[in-house]
Amino acid sequence: MKKVLILFFVMLSTFLKAQQDPQFSLNMFNIYSVNPAFSGSYDQFNALAIHRSQWVGFGSGAPVTQHVSVEAPVYFLHGGAGVSLLNDKIGNEYTRGVNLSYAYQTKLSKKSELGVGLSLGFMDVGFEGEWLTPGNNSGADDPSIPAIGENDIVPDLGLGLYYRMKELYIGYSVTHLNQAYGSLWK
Repeated sequence: MKKVLILFFVMLSTFLKAQQDPQFSLNMFNIYSVNPAFSGSYDQFNALAIHRSQWVGFGSGAPVTQHVSVEAPVYFLHGGAGVSLLNDKIGNEYTRGVNLSYAYQTKLSKKSELGVGLSLGFMDVGFEGEWLTPGNNSGADDPSIPAIGENDIVPDLGLGLYYRMKELYIGYSVTHLNQAYGSLWK
């Protein structure tokens, strides 16, 4: 039975698609970007701007990420709303995105609450057309390297859930839930 389960999960993994989100340090200050259910959950207006540079001094291909978000409670909707902007660049690959979110929050008791959130937006994913290849031949003879820049603008969907008590919160979120289709994913 154990071998059958292992074989099942190995076979299942061939059908899975993955996505890569930018790496941020100190996610405890940036919960909203990870889980849309936290939109407006702290009963205050929040604005956040983050810049992350990795491998400083590496050159123009070093990973650079910027993220700006604004979120606030919307009391007449029993929750909160927010907007998030992202710019991520690694080498010749870039991802830019904008997402709007809404979260419904409800008190379960005097000490606990539950939030459910939805995030909708668009992502612009692409490659810049300037490639450096060995021998500086611009990759013209390699069909897998585009001679010009390519990009796809695709819809983006995320869902989130959290349960919070005075000293503890537990959250679950799924970002980029929909499978993106376009020329870059062929």
